[in-house]
Amino acid sequence: MRSWLMVQRRLVVDALQRLGRSPMSSLLNIVVLATAMCLPIGGYLLLANVERLLGNAGAEPEISLLLAPETGSKDRAELERVLRGTAGVRGFLLVPREQALADLQRRAGLADLLEGLPGNPLPDAYVLRPASGNPAEIAALAQTLRGLPKVSAAVYDAEWTQRLQSGVEAGRFVVLALGLMLAVAMLAITFNTIRMQVLTDRAEIAVAALLGATPGYLRRPFLYFGALQGVISGLFAWAILALGFAWLRGRIATLLGEFALGGSPVELRLGDGLSIVLFAACLGWVGAWLSARQYAAA
Repeated sequence: MRSWLMVQRRLVVDALQRLGRSPMSSLLNIVVLATAMCLPIGGYLLLANVERLLGNAGAEPEISLLLAPETGSKDRAELERVLRGTAGVRGFLLVPREQALADLQRRAGLADLLEGLPGNPLPDAYVLRPASGNPAEIAALAQTLRGLPKVSAAVYDAEWTQRLQSGVEAGRFVVLALGLMLAVAMLAITFNTIRMQVLTDRAEIAVAALLGATPGYLRRPFLYFGALQGVISGLFAWAILALGFAWLRGRIATLLGEFALGGSPVELRLGDGLSIVLFAACLGWVGAWLSARQYAAA
């Protein structure tokens, strides 16, 4: 075990020395790889923040049931019982007229105008979350709910919600496609880097092969080099993303506050950062293996 650890340590030191032989070239490769990782991961985090912002703003499908003015507590209890047994209703929340007025004053900035009214013009309401996001199914559910006792109106905007959700889905596809293309680019960069390393050391590789070195032994230093380059690139990408979102955190929080929305921005967690480093190391290892398999054993 001790000898195995010493061999691994020697391979890591050899990989570090290879990086140090051409520091400028190594630095440029690491910067390019880190940037390639930052683009899709940063896009995913921005998309997650947009989704949270839209969710807090009520972008999820909702139906508002406006109650008649004479609705009492017994009527509300009976209505709630019916809603719990209605298929297609995932959940609901009672919004008293006083709370609705306070929310309107806070969000729309109409405090001065609303204070001049003789009374509260808003009714009590139930905000329902449909089980389906299909506009046709939401419309059918709203039509059914309009006929319930003490319900004066059922209001929804499924088309706007559908547009927002379609935009988010399109964003996910773009981020995924960008991530796949940049992953291929990272493999190509690592492949070419290892190829250059192999060509530089081809005399040593030839001598080692004549002395009986196996193909696996010849490839191993380059595999460690590719993995180490990936790890350093992953750490750079992690640092860039962490600094970038630390800078954006205050601005996102301010934006949420301006729209009176709760919640906190989505950020990189420790597990996310370690996943980035592991992913980069795996990509570096695979790219090095592909290159070393073709050139180091030739």
